[in-house]
Amino acid sequence: MSVKALAPIVFVAALCGCVGYGPSRGEGSPGYSESRRPDGAYLVRYELPVQSTEHTLLRAIERRARELCPHGHRVEDFERETFEVMHSMASGRDIATAVVRCGD
Repeated sequence: MSVKALAPIVFVAALCGCVGYGPSRGEGSPGYSESRRPDGAYLVRYELPVQSTEHTLLRAIERRARELCPHGHRVEDFERETFEVMHSMASGRDIATAVVRCGD
């Protein structure tokens, strides 16, 4: 497929906020990040474009939990925040956070 043929597909993907699963590249970048808490649990954060469903955000948190804790985990304190920025078209981001504890 030529670059000219791919351009409309890339443009539409950018407009709809279609983002794959992967690590965040920093503040405001879609994807996951986590930090280790003093009690050994992880604080996992997942950021997607605004209008993501809660189910999508929770699935992403669960997926990262399985990667961090392949032998079992619990997801606790799931929270979702939405930040909207108004321009000529609505944009923004949804951020989910949860505590992930490894073990059964």
